Amino acid sequence: MSLIALLLSLAIAHGQGSVVWLRGPIDPTATEGLVDIPVEDIVEHEDWTKADSAAIDTLAAEFEAVQPLVQQFDGELEIMARLQQALAEVHVIRGNEDRALVFDALVFQGFAVKRYFQDALATDLAAEAYRVRLGEATVVAPWVDAVALDPDREVTAEDIAEEPERRAFADTRAHLLVAPRATVSFDPLPRTALASVDGRLVTWEQDGSLRSHVLPGRHRIALWQGKKIIARDDLWLEPDATHTFHRRPTPEEVDGLAWQLTMGAKSVRLEPVVVEALYPLEPPIYLAVAGETDPWLYQVEGSFAVDTVEPEPVIPEPPPEPEPKDWPVAFHALGGVAWMFDGNFYRSNEDEGAPRAFATSHAAPPIVGLALTATVVTAEVGVGLDAAVPSGRWHHLDTAGGELRLRLHPYLSVGPADLPVRFTVGALLPWHAAVGIRGCLELREGVMLTGAWVQGIGVSRPSSQGPPVPAHLAVIGITSSLGIPLPSSGS
Repeated sequence: MSLIALLLSLAIAHGQGSVVWLRGPIDPTATEGLVDIPVEDIVEHEDWTKADSAAIDTLAAEFEAVQPLVQQFDGELEIMARLQQALAEVHVIRGNEDRALVFDALVFQGFAVKRYFQDALATDLAAEAYRVRLGEATVVAPWVDAVALDPDREVTAEDIAEEPERRAFADTRAHLLVAPRATVSFDPLPRTALASVDGRLVTWEQDGSLRSHVLPGRHRIALWQGKKIIARDDLWLEPDATHTFHRRPTPEEVDGLAWQLTMGAKSVRLEPVVVEALYPLEPPIYLAVAGETDPWLYQVEGSFAVDTVEPEPVIPEPPPEPEPKDWPVAFHALGGVAWMFDGNFYRSNEDEGAPRAFATSHAAPPIVGLALTATVVTAEVGVGLDAAVPSGRWHHLDTAGGELRLRLHPYLSVGPADLPVRFTVGALLPWHAAVGIRGCLELREGVMLTGAWVQGIGVSRPSSQGPPVPAHLAVIGITSSLGIPLPSSGS
């Protein structure tokens, strides 16, 4: 006996229970002592059938066949009986065509009832199946169902040939139109499902609920997914009655639940529609999904399915002793482009005719850089040097050594080892101290997209060019990194 079967036999020794197999073949040896229930018993599987097609075809044929019987003596009795039998088998109305056929058959059957029984409708025992009480009135039952089916349709001489019966139908319709409506409400539907009552789609109310308000009488309800019927109901509603349409889970919903159970969760929340479908079963109730060896088996507890197998206790192993590590050192090479602002470009070249313009003080030079970094405990420290060479006409500085275009940015960097951000401090030569921030995004191993911002703080400059001015440097480029192995402390 498997472990699961043993646990089950102990758990249900006090009584019979049920197990619903959500997926895979049923294995009675794994659920000994339980009633095995195939999933088909709890899911919706009520699509349009051959019997439904036959019922519509039979009704159409019978409706045509009984027309001449109005000319025969007591032919009304045969009309009533044949149409009663044919109408009883029509459980789904798909749309306007089906609804019109059923309406016509009900009106004609009601004509036969009224014509035959006349004032004895309320008292004749033979009329029992063809009458209904609405308040204080006894009315023709087929006419009630016809008006409930299509309240907006009035009859003509083509529907009811004789005037007294036409007036009687009109009186019945007027009585029903002022009767309290019945209400059909729906449980939450699957996301892609639609509901219909008597072949008319039900629309959402302003409060977000799904309800249909109908006249007293017989009504046929269906749930659709695309062109497929997934649930149905056929019932007679009294005035002011409320009926909640409770559906069963769809195959898609059951497949989703089975998939969740095979993921090995300790417990899984069940949808209300599943809980309601399982409620009539003999407790305790289990859900099973066939596996390669033993099935996945969960017990239903309220709104949850709970794993039946207690996990083996896990004794945690002591953490390994930390091994001494060498400080990793890496060499980095940068290539990219920079955007530079320096007010000294204008000051140094003002006498040579440099315009006071954006293009004079801003440059976009290429930039290269080298850096060496090391990880110390949880921080990374480093030293680096960037070099940019602006090439514009006015992008040089007038220094004691002559015209200077090469702009060097030596810096020290520091930042958390587990974050791709570093803060820098250094200089933006020749006249600025500098602070900044650098960040990187790994593209692949050893290659990173690098961005940096450097704020130059003017600290000196030739006195002839006025007080120091700030400078900015923004960098975007690709960095290639290479780790440098160091001898281990134990070698």
